[in-house]
Amino acid sequence: MDKNYRRWYEQNEYLQAFMDLMQDLDGDVQSEIAVGMLMKIASISDRDYSKMLEDISTFDSNEYKRWYDVTPNIHFAIESLRDLDEEQRVEVIQEFIDKVLEDREEYIVDDETDEVDEEFYEVGEEE
Repeated sequence: MDKNYRRWYEQNEYLQAFMDLMQDLDGDVQSEIAVGMLMKIASISDRDYSKMLEDISTFDSNEYKRWYDVTPNIHFAIESLRDLDEEQRVEVIQEFIDKVLEDREEYIVDDETDEVDEEFYEVGEEE
């Protein structure tokens, strides 16, 4: 099956589901998860995170247009996933998907109303 991917993370269904879930979260929760992700990624990868912290301090969100580019910690957490091998990426995503899903009713919000997005919970309930 030929798929035309627009974003790097759309090539993996698990990563795509994580990104969709993250996008639907409240901004404060996104930021909290991003900080945790950065800490986890720093503990399992060889990336120079002192350099990354410098980059975060000079980040200009006007350079980017994606939903996760609004704040530097979210931007760098998502971009850091690219640097991981598949096994490391799954480890990070699994840890944070589990945390979000544990309390999802508290965090999933409708962008227009800031109310809990009831449609999120209806997926798969039609059968």
